[in-house]
Amino acid sequence: MLKILEVLLWKQSSKNYLAANKNRLMKKIFFLYFLFSTALHTYSQDNYFQQRVNTFIEVFLDDEKHELSAHETIEYTNNSPNPIDSILFHLWPNAYKNISTEMAKHDVENGELEFRFSDLSEKGFIDSLNFSCNNKTLKWNYFNNKVDIAVVHLDTSLLPNQTISIATPFRVKIPSGLFSRLGHIGQSYQITQWFPKPAVYDKEGWHPMSYLSQGEFYSEFGSYDVKITLPENYVVGATGDLINGDDELAFLKNKVEQTEAIILAKNYSSDMSFPESSSTTKTLHFHQENVHDFAWFADKRYHVLKGEVELPKSKRKVATWAMFTNNEFKLWEKAIEYINDATYNYSFWVGDYPYNHVTAVDGSISAGGGMEYPNITVIGESRSHYFHDEVITHEVGHNWFYGILGTNERENAWMDEGINSFVEFRHMSKKYNQKNNLFENNLLKTLDLGGSSLMQLGYKFNASRNNDQPIQMGSSKFTSMNYGIIVYGKTAMGFNYLKEYIGVSKFDSCMRTYFDRWKFKHPQPRDIKAVFEEVSNKNLNWFFNDFIGTTQKVDYKIKSIKKTSNSTYLLKLKNRTGFTAPISISGINKDTSTTYFKWIEGFKSDTTIEINAEKSIEKILLNNNNSSNDLISTNNYIRTSGILKRTAPLKLKFLTGLESSENTTIYYTPAIGWNSYDRLMAGISLYNSLLLERNFEWTLVPMYSFGNKEIVGLGSINFQFYPTKIFSRISTGFNFKSFYNRPIFSNERWSKSEIFSEFKFKSQSLRSSPLQKIRLSGIRIDENNFSQQPESIFQTSFFGVIDYTIQNKQFLTPKNITIRYLVGANSTSPLVSSINLTGNFRTNYNKRMNGIELRFFGGYNFYSSSSRYNFLMKGQDGYYDYLYERTYLGRNVGYPNMLVQQSSNTHGAFNINTSIGRPEKWMIATNLKIEIPKIPIGIFSDVGIFPTIQTFQDPSGAWQESKKIEPMLNTGFYFSIKANKNEILSIYFPIWYSSNISKSNIYTGTGNLNIKNINFLQKITFVLDLNNVNPKNLINSFGP
Repeated sequence: MLKILEVLLWKQSSKNYLAANKNRLMKKIFFLYFLFSTALHTYSQDNYFQQRVNTFIEVFLDDEKHELSAHETIEYTNNSPNPIDSILFHLWPNAYKNISTEMAKHDVENGELEFRFSDLSEKGFIDSLNFSCNNKTLKWNYFNNKVDIAVVHLDTSLLPNQTISIATPFRVKIPSGLFSRLGHIGQSYQITQWFPKPAVYDKEGWHPMSYLSQGEFYSEFGSYDVKITLPENYVVGATGDLINGDDELAFLKNKVEQTEAIILAKNYSSDMSFPESSSTTKTLHFHQENVHDFAWFADKRYHVLKGEVELPKSKRKVATWAMFTNNEFKLWEKAIEYINDATYNYSFWVGDYPYNHVTAVDGSISAGGGMEYPNITVIGESRSHYFHDEVITHEVGHNWFYGILGTNERENAWMDEGINSFVEFRHMSKKYNQKNNLFENNLLKTLDLGGSSLMQLGYKFNASRNNDQPIQMGSSKFTSMNYGIIVYGKTAMGFNYLKEYIGVSKFDSCMRTYFDRWKFKHPQPRDIKAVFEEVSNKNLNWFFNDFIGTTQKVDYKIKSIKKTSNSTYLLKLKNRTGFTAPISISGINKDTSTTYFKWIEGFKSDTTIEINAEKSIEKILLNNNNSSNDLISTNNYIRTSGILKRTAPLKLKFLTGLESSENTTIYYTPAIGWNSYDRLMAGISLYNSLLLERNFEWTLVPMYSFGNKEIVGLGSINFQFYPTKIFSRISTGFNFKSFYNRPIFSNERWSKSEIFSEFKFKSQSLRSSPLQKIRLSGIRIDENNFSQQPESIFQTSFFGVIDYTIQNKQFLTPKNITIRYLVGANSTSPLVSSINLTGNFRTNYNKRMNGIELRFFGGYNFYSSSSRYNFLMKGQDGYYDYLYERTYLGRNVGYPNMLVQQSSNTHGAFNINTSIGRPEKWMIATNLKIEIPKIPIGIFSDVGIFPTIQTFQDPSGAWQESKKIEPMLNTGFYFSIKANKNEILSIYFPIWYSSNISKSNIYTGTGNLNIKNINFLQKITFVLDLNNVNPKNLINSFGP
């Protein structure tokens, strides 16, 4: 726009005039630009429209067939300026129809496999649809072949300000309640998203949405009038007020009296069986204005409690109901208190609740701890009073953020889940005096992880690894982990940040204005931003554009401090990320009280702040109230005097925790190990970070070897960098480890030193794009040279390794491929030069993640100085693991020591002890594993080929070479123990193998024996992979 105005002015002026009056003209340009922008903003507000949909439904529940038979009529009013020729309807029960729906595919991507492997009888659908208008059938079809969205074609265009009435019968087969939100568990019914419902049409057009478990809804406001017929002994909780419901209210009053009597007598029961359904039915009539959905819940086992809460502003009284089973009865005794407290505080901070009742019901659902609907929420198992209170509070809060403020939850999930989580946390912090601890978990208490610190840890866990995603993003694009920690956690922390920055009073005024202006409407991100900027009188681009819209991270660092007088200091700060968000500065005196506090605006370049304190200051902290979510808190500390001013006092802490700016924390855990040479090893693991990834990390694990009476162990130093274009993460560092071995005659120490750089490529989509990385390693090995002489002869070898790995992100069909190039030499000669490819392909065939796994290996040696560097058909054992990459309990033991039977899933990975299959040049192998359901036993088969060369004399006496391709085959069964779906220990029992294996020899310690002549137990091999239980690896596996 600015460029257009410049051109127009140019045409009206000469070059000389423009040069002489440049400043005045530019002021006019900006003034015109401002007027145009303001006009556009005003137009966008005036152009707002909202359709209205009034819905009338009569429905019958068949609790033997688990079906709904219903008839629906909608009155659709076109408040848009455009004629409408068709209306899009959501048919969300069809999301449960088959494994090809968007919900089914999305659940699999999240690793949720219950629906994918469910029986046909457990699935659900909606059918018997016959849309009509004025008793004339309307044509309809599925939208883009999606069975949960329909396009209903109107006979004539619906003009602006006109209303049309559309009717249809429908039948719903209710799916199992184990999958998502709509469903039944026995004769307990959660009837949600159950009827044909028009999609939202606004100035951006239609918003068709397939039903997803991750990511919620967007619907038009209107009135709902629903009549429900079902056996009369069901207790029903629903959206809306009962119409002519005296009989039902008397029935509920009797239930309340019975429940109160149980509580008084403490006559609890664990009976969860369903009573028989009454042969008599009842029809309940519910009506509600200004809502955009209708849900109901029915269970014959429900106990009932009733209460009342007076709203803080209007003083109007609202009825509160709790309906629950014997499951967690004792937790539900306090449910009315939880509902009342939440309703009061949300009304106080946001705006008065406009409806007549708030209801919470007990339900066994799979979609998280609870789920919200207008007036009513369903709560899953809670297991503790605190968590029960928290979930009820959160779900009741959705009456404001979702119910009344009808945001597009699928595209702007933060506007309901995130802001609601902020108010929920504010409520819980007030109620429990900041001492709340999620789940009341003893371990979390020990680690000081509760309340806000747990939310911070969730966000920083991924953000520190550059695995976070922007808050402002469609729900379906989030990884399942980020959906929780970003949409809920980071947004909640962000609004707390905003509250502290602009002040509590002004923040509350912003929130109430937002509520009053947009209740019963569809606010967009720009609308809440406009309200907060208007009321606070601040430019909040840093928050709504950057904090919400990007993954920019707050990370300020204190560089230095200089005292200029008794109470004045010059504090030099650095912005490490360039994100210009505000930050707070606190001055702390010797008695730990805060004597100075100030918020400063964000800055990009190094900035010096003058601090004028009324009292002396011992130390200065950034973000001392933990409100700004500063990513790295360890650089937020400085003392005003002394040496090493920026080094906080040292603190030892067990296991892990959230970093503190006031301490330099070293974490520790006991370390224990064993091998055949060192015997028992005991020591301590020291490290500076575990859960959060830091730019600089170190680990030191010294252990005492009781076998050799010396110190052994390992250590590492890593540096992480986070570019933004090609690579999302670059890690470089140094690893070292040293233990004992017995190559020939006596125990000898070996050592491995490695320098490495690893480059992780930036993914286009954290949710679905493959993970790709390249690792470059330079390795030094100091070891005995395996000479047959009794004296120890050490040699040093050097290796260079390049690994490229690509790995998909599929739970049902995980795949990965690694290509490795290796070159090695010692001080006198080359040792090896080779390239190989390893591929792993798996298909899981049930919800327990049992599967069929196919592994492929192909390798080629350009040069090999000895058989130790050849490829091995049986996989590398301790002796052939010349890079010391794996842990072997007996690296060089021999028979009859059973530790010699330890192998690895490397090279050919044949699971049998054999000396055959050590080609100098190349080999190809495949390994098939089939897991048997419910038991940790499977079937395996190994197939491979390699070249052999035989030398012989022909009849003339000349020496000749005979080359042929030799196949190998091995099959049997195996037993495995898994952790986090990865095998820790696998034991292989070969049953049948090819003749060349049966003719091969193995060295037993007393000479070579043919494999046919050794016993069955000596043929067994086992693979021990301790990398799969390494705490660091387990923690990193939670990332995308």
